[in-house]
Amino acid sequence: MLNNSLTSKIALIIVGILFSTIILAQKKQTDLDFYIYLIQNNYLDEAKYIDQNKLIENSTFFKKDSFLWWKANLFEKLSQFDSAAFYLSKVTVNSQLYPQSKFKASFFYSTNKNYNLAIKELSQIQSQNSEINTLKSTHLASTYLLNKDYQKFEKTIINIDTNFYATKEAISSIVFINDDIKANKQKSALLAATLSTILPGSGKFYAGKTGESMAVLLSVGALAALLYENASKYDFRHTRTYLSASVFGVFYLGNIIGSYYTINRQNISFNEKVEKNILYHIQHSTHILFN
Repeated sequence: MLNNSLTSKIALIIVGILFSTIILAQKKQTDLDFYIYLIQNNYLDEAKYIDQNKLIENSTFFKKDSFLWWKANLFEKLSQFDSAAFYLSKVTVNSQLYPQSKFKASFFYSTNKNYNLAIKELSQIQSQNSEINTLKSTHLASTYLLNKDYQKFEKTIINIDTNFYATKEAISSIVFINDDIKANKQKSALLAATLSTILPGSGKFYAGKTGESMAVLLSVGALAALLYENASKYDFRHTRTYLSASVFGVFYLGNIIGSYYTINRQNISFNEKVEKNILYHIQHSTHILFN
């Protein structure tokens, strides 16, 4: 009888523990669902409050990988891309979210120009799925191109299978972008400034701004002639000579600085366009494959 009574008590305790565990797990799942709801509906301050106060993750009774995925989504919407990539990188290898998490983490690192981390995330993807492997190679080639590692880009792009729908457009586009980079011989801002120092307006001409080049040459030339005339007629300490020298100096220096920044802006604009296009095709190909 004593043994039966003890066995019954132990059984009741076990049942109680299991019941409590189930209830707690259901509660945590409900909390996670609410957290996902907030993020999906852009209640970002509320979701951030839950995250900062660790109202979900302190418990083991929830889907950790799912939580990390949605936590990364929160930081993505907050434009904190390094943080989003950090949490995506923690998704476990056995999770169904693992491949997509790696691709997204790599994309976010590339967005913030952390190309070495982006390549590291991609290198961790090991799959027997040919489409995932092709996407991986496509993203690696794209990241090499972003990092201006043209040798690795050429070695990677040449071996990629172009038959998959998800990556076909991306591959042809990044090959075109690479050809565009080769055709675009970026000019030297320092050379433009040097040319303008020697002959005002020549830096603008070097930049392809023919109209501006002629305007600068004529205006600086006219001011130089006015300075020469005033210096010839008056003493160098005379007000007219001083003023004409000051105006000439401003225009002459402006011609040098303007030439430098014109080339610099052209180079920056081209690089930004290239980066934007490559990142678009990285993101678009991932979206096609997983959605």
